[in-house]
Amino acid sequence: MNDTQLIIAIAYGAVTVVSLAIFWIVARSTRTARRGAVDADALAEREKTWSYLVIAFLVILLGVTITAVPYPWAKGDTRGEQLVRVDGQQFAWVIRPNVVRANTSVEFHIRSKDVQHNFALYRGNHRLEFQVQAPARDGGEQVYVHTFKTPGVYKVYCLEYCGLGHADMLSRLTVR
Repeated sequence: MNDTQLIIAIAYGAVTVVSLAIFWIVARSTRTARRGAVDADALAEREKTWSYLVIAFLVILLGVTITAVPYPWAKGDTRGEQLVRVDGQQFAWVIRPNVVRANTSVEFHIRSKDVQHNFALYRGNHRLEFQVQAPARDGGEQVYVHTFKTPGVYKVYCLEYCGLGHADMLSRLTVR
């Protein structure tokens, strides 16, 4: 087990213990054996506290994960040195050319010939490199600029359900 796997295992274990503790506290607090007058003000205050805790957790979660999302503005590229045209059609990607150079910006012009598609490019280790919507039939196209740092064969999938052959809508892009 490498260091990353160990950290993930410890994190999952900690989350499990905390979840079980919260479940136990909630289950204990809702027992019917404790009957008495309900203090509405105390309940409202407790609910407000839980709301703040949930909001704080979600903000922290957003802050920790936002850098992993491949937004185009995060890359800083505005125009590519290489041009690649991508046409999506049921059920294939036509990529011209399908070989590009690493460490040189690539400008993708992505469009659909029929229905809505989603051009998603994955590295060899199944990590999403980027994804872009391909507009349906309106003649529009999306332009996305990306610089590949690692040579290799990248897999192209459609992430927008586009019909019965959607699962077969696969292609490849080679980066040299």
